[in-house]
Amino acid sequence: MGTLDQNTVAEFIATMDQDLCGLSMTRSEFFQSMYQVDKDLAIGAIHEAGHCVAAWAFDFPILEMSIDEFRQDLDGFRNMSSAYEVSADRLNNQRERTKYLMAVIAMAGIMAERRISGTLDDAAFEGDAEKAMKHIGKYFTNETVGEVMLENMFDEVDEILDDHWDKVEMLAIAAYKFGPVLDGPIVKEIIDRS
Repeated sequence: MGTLDQNTVAEFIATMDQDLCGLSMTRSEFFQSMYQVDKDLAIGAIHEAGHCVAAWAFDFPILEMSIDEFRQDLDGFRNMSSAYEVSADRLNNQRERTKYLMAVIAMAGIMAERRISGTLDDAAFEGDAEKAMKHIGKYFTNETVGEVMLENMFDEVDEILDDHWDKVEMLAIAAYKFGPVLDGPIVKEIIDRS
């Protein structure tokens, strides 16, 4: 199976699970083996998968997931990314809640990454935290409200990752195997079927 499309996702997942069963390995153990071979790419895949699964959990359409290690931003850093869509209607009618959900999505990547590496990458944390604060910073009416909102946000990220970790891992494995770029419908299909 060289490429992945919406018709072959189910086959990929079934074959992957059969192969892992034959090897007496879990998805987590398999992902850890990927991490041992290429830490940077595996961490990038789990990070972006965290963002995508959180966006999916809140019913935001996913546009793309990229773990292209060769695409770089202006500072020379790898530019791995995930993109989702926020409708104008949703943003206009539920602005505060939508912005809060966007902040949760922003933090889901680094929190997924931490589950694998055991640490928080300072640069990635700062980047994701900055995005999250852009979404919710203006809703802090005082320090106490801000602390409560941040605590709720981290709890919600943990809940999503706990509930959907199998989806995060499978999406990361698929991106690692079939990437570096997966389009939105493929990402959604992988998440839905995992």
